[in-house]
This record gives sequence, C-alpha cells and structure tokens, in this order.
Amino acid sequence: VGCHIGHSVIPVAHSAYLGKRFNAAPSARVTATSSAAGTVGPSGAVDRRTKGLPGEVAWVADAVFGQSLRLQWSSPIEVDSLILYALPANPSSRTDLRVRECRLDLFLNGRAVGQQVVRSELSPMGTRVSCGGVRADAVEFRPIHSTGKVLGRECVALAEIATVARMAED
Repeated sequence: VGCHIGHSVIPVAHSAYLGKRFNAAPSARVTATSSAAGTVGPSGAVDRRTKGLPGEVAWVADAVFGQSLRLQWSSPIEVDSLILYALPANPSSRTDLRVRECRLDLFLNGRAVGQQVVRSELSPMGTRVSCGGVRADAVEFRPIHSTGKVLGRECVALAEIATVARMAED
C-alpha cells in the first residue's frame, strides 16, 4: 500500500475484485498522426508524468486539426475508465492550450466498440471518462475543439492518458 501512493491514479482497492484494475496505458503501443519536432512524441502521453516542460512530458502534435493519439494492446482489456490530463498553463514555456472538446473511440479487432465525446474542458488534474468495462484492444483520442498554444505554437497536445482497466477474461 505504501508504495502505491503517489504512483498511480487508481485508488487503493477495497477488494480483490477491484484490485485487478491497473493503468494499462504504459503497456500500450502508442502512435500519433504527428508529433512536433523536438518533443518526446506519443510516448509522452503514457509516461505517467504531467509536470514539466510540455515537450518532455506530453504528446505535442505539429498541427491543430486532424490529430489523434492511439493506444493499442496486443491482448484485449476491459476498460473501466480513461483519465485525460490537459497540459497546465505555463507562461514561461508559452503554453496556454485548452482542449475544450474531444472524442474517444474504443476498438476491438479493428471494429468500433465504443465512442464518447467529452464536451467539457480537460483539466490538468485529470478528467475521468467512464467506459463501463468495455472490452477493447485500442483507444483513440481526437481533440475536436481547442484554443491556445503549446511552446508558442498553435497545435494540440495531451499531457497524459491513463487507462483504468483489467485483463479481459476469455
């Protein structure tokens, strides 16, 4: 229990059933439509870090429109929720991006099995989106509406995406 505190977005479980949940995002293969030059790329969105310079701790796209981030697993998982972390405003790095609307698509074997549109601004403290335990092997995050800049450039970004899930039972 002691080492769990501070290392996970998942609360300490009150039962063995709940204890099977974990953040599956770091084990995903992560790809994106683009990444800004000089940034860590898509892996920044699953490194369990949200604090620091945007180019070091977040996925930063090289454009505003038509961008997406995809997490793919080799085996299906049951997704309870996704937690999306926006970049905090940082005047010294010329970052004031606000993702005001985004879409989440869940897939299993290439077929869409779920979709959610988040019509509220994402928070740097995390915005939780319930997925109801849907069985999936991929998740796509697509910013729809945003304002502001990252590192002085107009583009979209995501500090972190946590995937609270458990291994799917056959």
